Amino acid sequence: MSHGHLRQDSEDFLNSDYNKRYQPDKLCRGKRLWRLIREMGSGGWETGTKAVGGFSEEPLICKRFGARGDEQHDGPPALYYAKMEDYKEQHPTLQPIQYTEEWLTAHPDVVQICQTIPECRRPLCEEIGSAICYKNEKEWVALEEKVRPLDLVHKYEWGDEVHSYPVQGKINVYLSDRELARMSIDIRTGYGTGNLPEVCKAMAEAKEKLEKIIPSDLPVEYVQLYYCDSDSDLMNADSSGTKNSACELHSSFKPQGRPFKEGFNPPPSERIW
Repeated sequence: MSHGHLRQDSEDFLNSDYNKRYQPDKLCRGKRLWRLIREMGSGGWETGTKAVGGFSEEPLICKRFGARGDEQHDGPPALYYAKMEDYKEQHPTLQPIQYTEEWLTAHPDVVQICQTIPECRRPLCEEIGSAICYKNEKEWVALEEKVRPLDLVHKYEWGDEVHSYPVQGKINVYLSDRELARMSIDIRTGYGTGNLPEVCKAMAEAKEKLEKIIPSDLPVEYVQLYYCDSDSDLMNADSSGTKNSACELHSSFKPQGRPFKEGFNPPPSERIW
């Protein structure tokens, strides 16, 4: 953990332009890490319709979704994010859902993916009413059959030379004492006591393990590792804004694991009673 200001994860989502510094300019998607890796490594996200949602401009919403799933098999809570403008360049139909009856009526595929149990069909008016109930999730949708992880190449000129560089997203991984224990990492802080030397030691061990597990060919710029004082920082995040984030950056790294195309077999989690 760095000395001085400990950067919280919400700061990653704020535009660095001083005129917009409190405006999130990223889109995120939350899933537990092993599931997220499998989705990204397999090419992205699709729903069987011409609409793919699951993205949000609200990081605390994504964190809450990132903590859901099978704790025993799906890995630690994680969140994938990328810059809005870059993602819209790759998928031009990507846009925020407008939670109005008029807009949703005109986009029935979006209404369908906004249902908690989409296979249980109801009259359209009821489904629209259900979709509007989730407006606080600030969900974004692409009116396409599949959405890929961000993976662009941007070019720029320097004198007479043309250079290029990759434009990709990033992954945040969130670890509490409980999640560290699931990774078979011993941490003696007592629940949520914040014993900094022990936390730093455990997080360094987690970084070393995750560097070797996360596939090196995953389309991400890098992975960031955050320590959260307790599981409530993930499960009960306040969705009203980013100011209540309580997870602080430990380190970042470039994945070095076996390429996904060669097979992805993450280790099982320790059972925590």
